[in-house]
Amino acid sequence: MSSIYDPFMSNFPSVDPSTDPAGYAQQAFGPDLIKNGNFAQNQTNPPGTWSTGNIPGWNWTGPAPEVIHGPYGGDPAHHISPLGSGFFFDSEASPGNTKIFQTIQPLPLAAGVHETIQVAFENIGGQTTSIHDVLHVTLGNASLDISVNDFKDAQGHIDYNHTHQFTLDTYAFNPLDPSSILHPAPIVTTIQEIGPDAAHGNVGFAVTGVSAHSDLIPFLTV
Repeated sequence: MSSIYDPFMSNFPSVDPSTDPAGYAQQAFGPDLIKNGNFAQNQTNPPGTWSTGNIPGWNWTGPAPEVIHGPYGGDPAHHISPLGSGFFFDSEASPGNTKIFQTIQPLPLAAGVHETIQVAFENIGGQTTSIHDVLHVTLGNASLDISVNDFKDAQGHIDYNHTHQFTLDTYAFNPLDPSSILHPAPIVTTIQEIGPDAAHGNVGFAVTGVSAHSDLIPFLTV
């Protein structure tokens, strides 16, 4: 699991989710803030096919985003193994260069927002995610670049088609205005493949799930 923080948050005591996930989970509260985080809403396409521009809850810039209903590909060994619904957003498909985003609203009394994203490095019938590109994810002022190195084992072998979990954390209020915790500002989260192959390929990063929750990061320690 990888984690990255809003740099301003490093000034405050907090639980590190990468070393103490159980302690961190105790700080989260409320419902999932992401709409259609499993990309399944309104999808009627059968397994092995895809739809474009049908992604309720998300906005986008660039070409219409493609949502694939797994399993997809030729050899069963090359099938994505997505969590939950079996749908995933392909960051580079047909032809890519798409940024998806949505605005989330933290709950009152939330000090921060914790986001989890599930991603797989694809191998579809021998076509793979570009090793030159990254999946750029933002959450407010925090950002994370997911690359091929995040899917390699100790011997350098790429773990294709299996989801890996990544996390981001950011503030939900203005630390210089304590009263703002009663009405946290909306936060935008974005997902986009960036790199030399992002605009013209056909196999990108498989985003199988996104979730976000309000949390109490700056105020609780264990």
